[in-house]
This record gives sequence, structure tokens and C-alpha cells, in this order.
Amino acid sequence: FGDNHDVIFVTSNNVTTQTTVADYIENTYDFRPNRKYNFMAGLIVIWAVLQVAIYLTFKYVSHLKR
Repeated sequence: FGDNHDVIFVTSNNVTTQTTVADYIENTYDFRPNRKYNFMAGLIVIWAVLQVAIYLTFKYVSHLKR
């Protein structure tokens, strides 16, 4: 979406404005292509924390009655 500079007309609250497709997507859905690596790093951190939590759960939680 960041390279699409086609002009569109958007009507909201009976007001029509002229904008590009890239600006519309960016403003409406908060989609910022330049921040994709920040989001990817955040997802990797969340995944790593989840993996550590799973490992610790398997190591220390045992429901076997001896």
C-alpha cells in the first residue's frame, strides 16, 4: 500500500475528501509499512517469552501422583 498513489474520493459524514490509497489505508487502519520490523521484533520477543514459559511449566509442574 505504501507505493500506491492512486487518488480516491472518500465520503465521511457527508464530506467528500480527496486522498491517496496509501494515505487512506494508513489513516484508517493505522497500517504503517515502515514499522513492520518493529512489529516483527515485538512478535519474536513475545514468542520467546511464551517458549520459556512453556519450558518452565513442563519442567516444574507435574500432575503425577507418586
